[in-house]
Amino acid sequence: MNKELFIFILPISFAVFGLLLLFPGETPDTGQDSNPKEPDSHLLYEETFEGPDPFDFVWKQFPENHSFQVSNSPVFQGKKSGKFELRHGDRIVTKTGVRSEVLFPEQFHRERWYSFAVYFPSDGYPVDNDAEIITQWHQEQMGSPSTSLFVENDHLIIVVRNDPVFNGEKREKHDLGQVPKDQWQEFVFHFIHSNDGDGLLEIWRNGDKILTRSGPNIYPGILPKWKIGIYKWTWEKTKTSVNKRIVYFDNVRMGNEKATLEDLMSINSVSANNAALAKSGRAYHAFPPTGKDTIDCPGR
Repeated sequence: MNKELFIFILPISFAVFGLLLLFPGETPDTGQDSNPKEPDSHLLYEETFEGPDPFDFVWKQFPENHSFQVSNSPVFQGKKSGKFELRHGDRIVTKTGVRSEVLFPEQFHRERWYSFAVYFPSDGYPVDNDAEIITQWHQEQMGSPSTSLFVENDHLIIVVRNDPVFNGEKREKHDLGQVPKDQWQEFVFHFIHSNDGDGLLEIWRNGDKILTRSGPNIYPGILPKWKIGIYKWTWEKTKTSVNKRIVYFDNVRMGNEKATLEDLMSINSVSANNAALAKSGRAYHAFPPTGKDTIDCPGR
């Protein structure tokens, strides 16, 4: 090749090489993903309190500085948990009721899974002569929550309603047993939210199913929003036999319609917790459902 031709071709070769770098051709399909992805999670929300900004995805209804804190003890898993505290005399931050709660975002599918681990300290949660809610599924502008988990007379009680008019024949309560003190319990709730016969509510505690209820479980209208924390409506107007409530939560999760029980339970934690309870002699058993007794709770 003569010198003049080499000098002419060399810049063109570099230019073509540069264009290939900027605009590479398609990579042959080898049948393998060159960038493997983790399996899609069926969890919509998860809060373990290990990060720097807990509950950054919810509406926080905390009236006072003591209403919510991240705690180093007790913990269910990891190194931290969420401490909810309510005191008589706390400010009212919503339309009604004294509360320390968080409200999860609106959902648009009738089937959802929910779970949390909960701890009631004996020194912060003595027996009261009045009720409060620790989790609820509330439909806006519908008054009392359509489904809620109460504590009344030191018992855990699930209340289900399907008519916003207070008709005792259309709401039920199921006694889930005495409140376990100074021990973690993990609850999983599976809902098909419906005002018709295809509604479903299933509840597990520490991996054991304790309730299956078919039929209507919401009012007619929009789907409910989930809340956890402490809501004590009586304290808005009067005192009760206690003036403070403390509850710890950990591993708070919401799953979509494709989730399973295993997605919502904490890995290896339930069996260990059950073993610890058995060893201590404090095994916790559910009371049988009590039927259509009623509890009134104004507001939301």
